[in-house]
Amino acid sequence: MTQFGLALSGGGFRASLYHLGVIRFLHDANLLQNISHITAVSGGSVTAAHLILNWDRYNGDPDSFDDAARELVQFVQKDVRNKIVRRFPLASGLNILRQSVRMGSKRSLTRAGMLESDYRRHLYGDVGMLDLPATPHVFLLSTNLNEGSLCAFHQGGMLMQRRRANGDLHFEQIDAGLTTVATAVAASSAFPGFFPPMELSAANLGARESDFRKLSLTDGGIYDNIGLRMFHYLRGKELRNQYHADELKRIFVSNAGATFKIRSEGRAGGLVVTALRSTDILLDRVNQLEDEAFRGFENAVFFPITQTVESEFAALNLPRSIQKQIAFIRTDMDHFSDLEVDLLVRHGYAVAKSICEEKLSDELATPVKQVTWSPLKQSRSTSPSLPKLPQSEPASRTASPMIQAGRELRGSSSRSVFSTLFDGRDWSSYFWIPVLLVVLLAPPMVLYRTMKKSRTQSQVLQAIQSTSPVYNQIIRLLSLPGPPEIATPPVEIVDQIQGLQTTGFDAIMDHRIIDLRKWDGTEQKDIAPYMYARVKLLRQEDSVDGHLILSSDVCATAPW
Repeated sequence: MTQFGLALSGGGFRASLYHLGVIRFLHDANLLQNISHITAVSGGSVTAAHLILNWDRYNGDPDSFDDAARELVQFVQKDVRNKIVRRFPLASGLNILRQSVRMGSKRSLTRAGMLESDYRRHLYGDVGMLDLPATPHVFLLSTNLNEGSLCAFHQGGMLMQRRRANGDLHFEQIDAGLTTVATAVAASSAFPGFFPPMELSAANLGARESDFRKLSLTDGGIYDNIGLRMFHYLRGKELRNQYHADELKRIFVSNAGATFKIRSEGRAGGLVVTALRSTDILLDRVNQLEDEAFRGFENAVFFPITQTVESEFAALNLPRSIQKQIAFIRTDMDHFSDLEVDLLVRHGYAVAKSICEEKLSDELATPVKQVTWSPLKQSRSTSPSLPKLPQSEPASRTASPMIQAGRELRGSSSRSVFSTLFDGRDWSSYFWIPVLLVVLLAPPMVLYRTMKKSRTQSQVLQAIQSTSPVYNQIIRLLSLPGPPEIATPPVEIVDQIQGLQTTGFDAIMDHRIIDLRKWDGTEQKDIAPYMYARVKLLRQEDSVDGHLILSSDVCATAPW
């Protein structure tokens, strides 16, 4: 029997939906049942795991395929990323509490662990990799951060690349019988920037501690975002006899990887923005090199998301200029609208059909008459063609569905966080309402109270200032940048300074203000402290000597 391979690239839920359209075409062309090897990365792993888990349904009649596909679409529309964002602060608090009582952190309370839990509850259940059908062989790819190499989960356990002393890579088969499908897909799709590496111990996977103690795994797209390099390894002499991938007649490569987005603004951004942008450039360069290295891969047929088709075969009859926008839909794991789902799936179907009819027309056992396909119920009952107005009717002033779709696609390229963070169907959204109210209302309330207190203090100071020369002088000095220059008083040269003469005078007032704003504790005269003195004396009537001698040994003194 003729056998084929299927490589599903990464690219978030955008890739999951695009691959679904490609798989439906392979089903309609009677090629899907002959797929014997599947490699998948990130968003491709989401689709591949569901495909192999429901292999008989996907290979059944069209209605069975539709029912299985709807399960995947419903999960993609659950807004997984924002759901994790809403729960993560609470989960982090619980993890900190567990660590404080020496219970240790829990993987299910991390972001990657919550992604795994979502996969388990809503898509794959608690099925283990060993429970999957023996064929087709499926390899869910992840990147091993410990050794900077590839890690592939499959039905028999795990293939891990190891580095020899000379730096050469080789594969080591590890028995990981406790690995669940949810764990493998989470490790493959935990994209960096949002999800931290998924840390798995040997006990978590049912492996021996002699194989490894702890693995740090992240998105497989860091190492191989297309999935074709794994086929290169499977065809190599090290794995050829075990998996027989060299016997494949064709390898269908569904590539929905990220299209590099050019920034028009000239601002470089801060440290974090620059780091993320540098990562994007690095990953884009890696994808370019992978594409260049495997463009001539033997018997490989590529279905790139950047491909455009004739408008009569495209989703909603979109012209090529608007079809190009589909490749810029965000590679994220948030909620995808019905239009985004519809266009991605239809585009995957149309691209696969167009390329196969162009390059493999002689090999197609069953000509596919169907133009396109959508998993959405409302889409199947309507024609993908755009309505045309009769010539006798005046032209409509409203935008056509084609233009409306193009406009929405422009907005689909950017990630939305805060605008889509609240979801009335999720209980965790209501938990954050009082927190949000406190965050929004607390600053104005604090500012109001501060201003009210400041106004009261100002009124008190004004009252004191109007009745006290001392406070009046202090406020005047505070309005100045520093002590003013003190004019040198007249100097009288005497032989000696007599003792202070206070006879005949009564001190009525003696106020002193010492200004230390420019004094640094040294004895330098130019930065010495200043003292402002206000002395009021009353000379007695019987005073004989009318002279008054004032002496200051502390600092420069100026009267006011």
